[in-house]
Amino acid sequence: MFGWSELKTSKTPTWSLSDSSGVQAMRVLVDRGSVTVVNSTPFRYHNLLEGDHAKVLAAASGLHRGDEVHFLSEDDHPSLLALMWHHGAPVVAVTLMLTALLLWRGCVRFGPLAAPHEPARRSLAEQIRGTAEFALRHGTGTSLHAACVRALDEAAERRLKIYPRLGAEQRTAALARLTGFDPQALASAVGNPDVRSRHELRRAIALLEAARRHIAIELTRTSYGTR
Repeated sequence: MFGWSELKTSKTPTWSLSDSSGVQAMRVLVDRGSVTVVNSTPFRYHNLLEGDHAKVLAAASGLHRGDEVHFLSEDDHPSLLALMWHHGAPVVAVTLMLTALLLWRGCVRFGPLAAPHEPARRSLAEQIRGTAEFALRHGTGTSLHAACVRALDEAAERRLKIYPRLGAEQRTAALARLTGFDPQALASAVGNPDVRSRHELRRAIALLEAARRHIAIELTRTSYGTR
């Protein structure tokens, strides 16, 4: 306590504590309660229960035997997150993993979960049949047959310069030599398509396209061979 100051009041104290300098602690009645003042700053250290401060605290607080006292400290304590991790790390880890999984499932993706399967390449016969069926479905097929004949003649002309000057039978024989196909089948495929059924016309177009591609492949091989 401070020896150069003292407490004074106009009321009669119900309790007081004095030293040689005067009154240093007192309690006075205020309405239906009381106010206790201590002229010092005690009760600040951990040795409260080891000296006279404990008796001053009990007297100033009006404590009695059996009363319950709670001491509140302002020391630093771990944060709530630190306490959660210290006492429940497994639960926190599982919760974070589940949250991350839910966010991942709900987020916008930049592509499919799996790479798309590469579509199988159709064979030459399938492509020819598909083209012929489309043409027949949307017309008689005569125009497609004429286009196939022209394409076959152009391919044969690139292999044989005299091909345009040949007659019909000679052209058929030349095509048979270039492709290895049956001459009669080639002649029938090149013939007038108006007298054929759709099934026959489809087969003729397929044969003409197969012959053209065979000549084109052989022409490519010959070109690379001459280089």
